[in-house]
Amino acid sequence: MSLLQIGDVHYPTFMGQWTSVDNKDKGTTGGIPGHFSKPIASIIAREISKEVSSGAIAAIVICGDLTDRGDLGGFDQATEYLETAIGVGETIPPESVHLLPGNHDVDLADEMAFTDLTSKRFDVLESRLLLEKSVLSLTKDFRISTHASGNALITVGSLNSTKANGAPRLFPSITVDDPVAELLRSVDPHGILTDSKSLVAKVTVTSPSMSIQEILDIPMIDPNDLDEIEDSSSSNQSGLMVVAAHHGFLPQATPRFGPYTEMINGGQVRRRLLALSRPVLYLHGHIHEESLETIRGSGSNAGVDGPPIVAIAAPLLSEGFNRIVVEFGAHGRVLGLLLYRIRVDRGTGGLVSSVPIRIPLAARKTIPVHLRAFFSTLMEYRASSGGDLIRLGAEARFSLSADEVETATVEAAWSGLIELDSDPADSFVEQEYSFR
Repeated sequence: MSLLQIGDVHYPTFMGQWTSVDNKDKGTTGGIPGHFSKPIASIIAREISKEVSSGAIAAIVICGDLTDRGDLGGFDQATEYLETAIGVGETIPPESVHLLPGNHDVDLADEMAFTDLTSKRFDVLESRLLLEKSVLSLTKDFRISTHASGNALITVGSLNSTKANGAPRLFPSITVDDPVAELLRSVDPHGILTDSKSLVAKVTVTSPSMSIQEILDIPMIDPNDLDEIEDSSSSNQSGLMVVAAHHGFLPQATPRFGPYTEMINGGQVRRRLLALSRPVLYLHGHIHEESLETIRGSGSNAGVDGPPIVAIAAPLLSEGFNRIVVEFGAHGRVLGLLLYRIRVDRGTGGLVSSVPIRIPLAARKTIPVHLRAFFSTLMEYRASSGGDLIRLGAEARFSLSADEVETATVEAAWSGLIELDSDPADSFVEQEYSFR
């Protein structure tokens, strides 16, 4: 089962992105140089459509910031572009697509101006989707969907991390010395001219109660929405828990200066996700950087070797997107993730996929009794292919089926008992393993 992670769109800037042409001859006529420059939006749309049409995508997370600056017309066009590229309602059901708002999607001046932490002002964006007859659903508070294939299960919980976006900071009341009195005292040390007490009084400057000094962007996740994630997790502990929001809960790597640049309750989010005591995949956008971080810690029942949180940031959509394959073992046990970074090559005008990054999630476990003799024999070899392992398992002394050998070998590799030395996309028969 796979997930698509789509990062910040930033429409209409996104639509102005083109592939590169190194044109040294400005006199070339006939539009030849321009013929080689292609709109990145069409390249991305074609690749997303191909991914979804494969039938392997269980869910899609759109991480917010569809617009540059809260432009509602831009929001309409961005959602139409994404809906068409994904084929929502045709190649994938609408409930499998999580559309998150970002801080740039909030029009701070008009209908979406901040009043409180409720999600009511996001009705504006929701009504735009209805007006455009879109089948996409906006996550205003939280939304949870489940996706199953056989014993494999993925639960996706999306959260609105922009509820405090646009909160005002008010002018404080301040008290200063009267500058006129200060000047007179400096030229009249004997107090002949300044015997009036009014001249040496303090002056209090108080802002009106609604005078706004600045508008703040305050990333946060509502604790009440986190409760819903916890309730969903506790009701079904099987499979992988995916949590998605526009903002990351960890500080970004690049130093950033400004008030409330990081999630104000990021530590709380981290602790509560660790306390779920199960592997969690956290997907976000916002920082426009490639980031992959694994966190282990002391949740309520988890020690330093407990199930991890894996946090993955999506790039700007103009740079590409992420495909994440979730690997499951027998009985739906989560083994790990394969992260494919699909990126635009502005020179060739195509997309390239990175070598998959393996992210183990399975805790190291003991080898079942009926397989111990088989694995003990493996340790006598330095390396072997999957095909050789199947032939070894079929010997009378082991009498293991091909499926039993494959399942046991794959789970052992994800648990760190043996090493996979080849491309995970290869068939098991072709894969190479080493033993230690």
